[in-house]
Amino acid sequence: MNAAQILLVDDDPMLLQALSQTTSLRMSMVEVEAVDSAQTALPLLQNREYDSIVSDIKMPGMDGLALLAQVQERHPDTPVILITGYSDHQLAIQALRGGAYDYILKPIDRDDFVASLSRALHTHQLHQQVAEQQRTLERYALSLEHMVEQRTRELAAANKATEEVLQALVDLHGGHIEVQNEPGSEKKLSVVMPFTISSAGIRK
Repeated sequence: MNAAQILLVDDDPMLLQALSQTTSLRMSMVEVEAVDSAQTALPLLQNREYDSIVSDIKMPGMDGLALLAQVQERHPDTPVILITGYSDHQLAIQALRGGAYDYILKPIDRDDFVASLSRALHTHQLHQQVAEQQRTLERYALSLEHMVEQRTRELAAANKATEEVLQALVDLHGGHIEVQNEPGSEKKLSVVMPFTISSAGIRK
């Protein structure tokens, strides 16, 4: 099983270091990448897909909400957790409406942070499993479609060959081709000749 890829974004170097250490020490099978601005995070999003992203909302230049919008556009299944001040409830609501998976209030409780990030990773893993199952079903459906098309072509070729043989008999001995269409069954062809050739043989 591959390690979960986590991106941390915060302009506060002490908080960034603390969150990075907490994630690495208290969570297994994770790889953490930390950057100090949303502008620095954007090129990373072009080159790879993270299992979860944690970002502060208030940062110089591009803020966390703008970063969230970029993640939603490029990787809509990647859960984003946003960090906001204790009194910034409106920002928290705005973040959730913008598609954030969760938000964390400052000062950050490490247990709450780890619990929220664990849920986000689990959610992303489930989304990936569902997506893979969907791709498997689509491949299976496409395979069945190809099989049906191949079988249809084979039947058409067989029917054409049968018609050519019967037509050759008619051209040789006279008579005509008789078509029998029975509900729920394949079309049946037979040759009616002046001296009557049946499926059981020749009657004189």
